[in-house]
Amino acid sequence: MQELAELLKSERLKQGLTLPVLSERLRVSINMLEAMEEGNFERIGTPLLIRSFLRSYCGAVGLDGEALIQKYEAAIRACDQQDRGIKRFGKWSKGLGKKRRIGVFSIVLFGIAVVGVVYGGAWFWKYRLHGDAPQSLTTSGYPQQDLPADLSDKAGPGVIPKPVKEATVAGDQGMRSAPEVTSSDILPEAKEKPTAAEIADKHQFTVEATQKTWVQVTMDDKITQNAMLEPGDMREWEAEQGMRIVIGNAGGVSMKWDGRPVDIPARPGSVLRFSLPDERHLKE
Repeated sequence: MQELAELLKSERLKQGLTLPVLSERLRVSINMLEAMEEGNFERIGTPLLIRSFLRSYCGAVGLDGEALIQKYEAAIRACDQQDRGIKRFGKWSKGLGKKRRIGVFSIVLFGIAVVGVVYGGAWFWKYRLHGDAPQSLTTSGYPQQDLPADLSDKAGPGVIPKPVKEATVAGDQGMRSAPEVTSSDILPEAKEKPTAAEIADKHQFTVEATQKTWVQVTMDDKITQNAMLEPGDMREWEAEQGMRIVIGNAGGVSMKWDGRPVDIPARPGSVLRFSLPDERHLKE
């Protein structure tokens, strides 16, 4: 092939053609033309391209391209880099596949780690919120109205504490002020017991549960209380004038008003709304 290369170069020089001019005329890069003139046809890669470049080059410098191709056909075939290129590409592809598998595995591990951190942080935050939050009085399942009154502030809202009176006490270091202690600060004020007439003026509503149910009672249109009753539980409410009542499981309770049975037909599980006193609902 070196003989062919020298022939091509000498014919070009005879024609007075430079490589840039020939490259522009043939639309072939200068590097490829230099490879042909140096006999380095392996750089072109495949016999198909070598034959194509030879035909173009020979046509530009006035040589018989087909005759030269037939003469150097065996050498042209020996310059075939296609098979070696395919093998190199296969090895490169295998290596790239391994790298990609390693990369994908790393991404999967990173994703698992991120998810773990996110869920762990959310769980810890929720735990802190529940741990720091004060326990609600309604978490036992009973409404706030049904809890004992002494669980709240004993003074109650809106109660203004009494000012402590100061008394002058004589001592070795002169006159100093000390709080005055009275009998009312030691013993609670005695409360008068309600009279029999006051007790008799109030109406009593009693509910005894035979099944699980809930009850809502509004007394004198002022105070509303709720209660959840289990079988065997009994509750009692008092009012001066009357009550509005809602029963969640009307078929699972027995009721009395001032000791008289309340007779309102109802099926188990039905919700019943009524007001007392109402002679239509009371039995002797």
